[in-house]
Amino acid sequence: MDLETSSAGARRRVPSSVDAAIARRVQRAAPGTVFTPALFARAGSRAAVDKALQRLVQRGGLRRLARGLYDKPREDDLLGVLWPSIDDVVKAKSFFADLRQGWGEFRRQTWIWTTIVFFGIGNFAFASYWVLGPVVAKDDLGGAPAWAALTAAFSVGAIIGGVLAIKIRPKKPLAASCMAAWVFLLQPLGMGLGLPLGVLIAISLIAGCGLAIHITLWATVFQQNVPEESLSRVSSYDSFGSFVLLPLGAALAGPIAAVIGIQETLIGAAIVIAITQAIVFAQPSVHAIRARKVTELPPEFPEPATEQVPMTSP
Repeated sequence: MDLETSSAGARRRVPSSVDAAIARRVQRAAPGTVFTPALFARAGSRAAVDKALQRLVQRGGLRRLARGLYDKPREDDLLGVLWPSIDDVVKAKSFFADLRQGWGEFRRQTWIWTTIVFFGIGNFAFASYWVLGPVVAKDDLGGAPAWAALTAAFSVGAIIGGVLAIKIRPKKPLAASCMAAWVFLLQPLGMGLGLPLGVLIAISLIAGCGLAIHITLWATVFQQNVPEESLSRVSSYDSFGSFVLLPLGAALAGPIAAVIGIQETLIGAAIVIAITQAIVFAQPSVHAIRARKVTELPPEFPEPATEQVPMTSP
């Protein structure tokens, strides 16, 4: 046996520091204690922790209850191996541990936080449309019926976009999602340029369609690339980052318009949206995500043939 083979074998036999740290903590814990990977975040990376927990389960030191949930088996002389109570599971999944785990996953994937940061800035600018749009509709487009037509066209466009999104299979789904979001700048831009109502209705229709496609593709990429146990936490950071600046944008729209003018404010908002969209689309991580092949589901198992049992009289 050469030295390299011997060293490789030794490495396989000696547990890693992550394995050792997790094993020590599990050994010190009382039987019935529930664990989650987040509780071992300081021991190493998430991938290393998952592997260590998997090996510990194989050795019988832990029991896997569900995805991302383990316990140290507790036995009863009469009932055998017991399942943990709901209270024990809730205690293991602490709120702050969940926050740390979600934040770690949020930061780890560059495409998530870069897109959300700039989408948030774009939404901040777009808020001026919802504040100043009704004012323009009242003063220049005929009042409430005009604004109702714009919002209705947007809703119809969203329905159309939802139907189209079912059929769309882009090779770069995240890049396509970001491209679909470009249409948002047309609404404040068109109103800022004083375009006629018919054109603005068409723009609203296109914007609603783009919104549906954008959200559908984004949600698909999100669910395919974020670990299942982190989806809700990362989604919370997604929603927070995307919409936290909306109230501020709405609050500032009026004062800014009073200083520089309504149309100028709307055009400025469109420019800000265009810049943020360009930055998002230029991110290499956005183009690195490719569409996954859709695997066909296995055919349903045929129902077993019923065996005819002859009936005999007693």
